[in-house]
Amino acid sequence: MTITGLVGHIGVGVQDAKKVDAEIAAYTPTITNFFVITEESFAAENNPMVAENEIGRGRDRTGAVAGGYAISGGFGGYARTTDLGLLCQMALSNDADSCEPSASTGISTVVPTNYLDFWTIEKNVGDTLYQWLINAKMNSLTISVNQGEIANYTSDWVVTTEKKIESGDASSPSYADDNLLAFHGGLLKLGGTQYNNMESVEIAFNNNLSDDEYTVRPSRFLNDVTEGARTVDLNFNQVFQNANDYANYTYGAVGRTTPGYDLYEDDVYFILMDAQDKADATEYIEFFFPRVMFGGLPVTLASGRIVVSNTGTVLAPNVGNLVTVYYK
Repeated sequence: MTITGLVGHIGVGVQDAKKVDAEIAAYTPTITNFFVITEESFAAENNPMVAENEIGRGRDRTGAVAGGYAISGGFGGYARTTDLGLLCQMALSNDADSCEPSASTGISTVVPTNYLDFWTIEKNVGDTLYQWLINAKMNSLTISVNQGEIANYTSDWVVTTEKKIESGDASSPSYADDNLLAFHGGLLKLGGTQYNNMESVEIAFNNNLSDDEYTVRPSRFLNDVTEGARTVDLNFNQVFQNANDYANYTYGAVGRTTPGYDLYEDDVYFILMDAQDKADATEYIEFFFPRVMFGGLPVTLASGRIVVSNTGTVLAPNVGNLVTVYYK
């Protein structure tokens, strides 16, 4: 029988700590959340090390040994509030308690921390192959809102090991009944001013995790996964309509006619919701970036409308958080 992946699933559960080799055999995670996905790419590599070009035993390869075990890949899907909120927690924070929804408002808040949690990912391939991907940290998360489309996300992970399980060990999925979030539910403000000329908005979080921490002992598996320099970038495609935008983004301020030494910085607010107005929305996710630096607006001639790629680099503010995410 041909196997269809449409009956598979991806679930996740947070770990209390990294699991070492000796713990894997007896380890059973608690899988708490499941994602409705459109793509998945986790793949294991044994990375065999082959003895090449040895002289004395002929022209053929004579030996090989197992290399560092690696699992790379991730998953993606359409934007739904609960999924995006949990993904932002995975990408930004190891403080699960502070990310819990408020008892009075039902709103969850995610702010960055310096470290990330390890997670276990449960993977069911067509009700045939079941796996736990253990010691997983999210390396990157990209949320994309494009004109005429349902918003979507992609995630990339670093994983140290995996365990094949039986169907009876796998969890029974349950999913939040969230609405899809589309391009017409997006709203962007720069410096408090609403922009209505954006054809796409992209938020890209990158943790630059290590994926090479192999040590002489104790095993061929990653000894740890360490957080690197965090980067957050905002990428826009906007219809060019105003010469003041060029002066602002390229020269550093409206009114300038030549480049200066200061680049334009401002706060950026973005909401993705299941309505046209927040007051009418039953589900939404908000992002507030208090300090974003823009490097320029590369305007060029085109035969039709002029669409310009604009990138904002998110910087740490003097006071407050790099980003705050609210969702309900």
